[in-house]
Amino acid sequence: MPLVDPVRACTCAEEAIAAGCAVIMVPSTAGGERSPTHTALDGFWSLLEESDAPFVLHVGGGGRLLDHAFHVNGMPVSGHLGGGENVRSKAFLAISHSPATFLGVLVLVGLFDRHPGLRGECMEQEAGWVVSWLHQLDHAQRAFQ
Repeated sequence: MPLVDPVRACTCAEEAIAAGCAVIMVPSTAGGERSPTHTALDGFWSLLEESDAPFVLHVGGGGRLLDHAFHVNGMPVSGHLGGGENVRSKAFLAISHSPATFLGVLVLVGLFDRHPGLRGECMEQEAGWVVSWLHQLDHAQRAFQ
């Protein structure tokens, strides 16, 4: 569900929820020129909150995990999945950057305060980063309160 057009995001989410979708996947990026916390998107987040439909972030939802140049080193490279969803070791290092930034913005700007019933999940991005991310959020909150 792209968040670039707030009206279209609401319309699409309404249709998806009416069709029985249990979750709404959103990209872990800004909504075009807007933050995902922009007040123009409050209707979208309210719809998810009121419908009890959580948003979900997924691997690659923030675009390319890692600049391709990091893979160009003159040596053969193998991935662990193969096919269209090939994740290489160096890209794996960056797998949490996009969701951590996206979720951190939601937290620091107070989106969950404005929408206390809003729920979300992060899929297939492992959870080892969460503890250090929470420490980083605490530090950001103290530094920028």
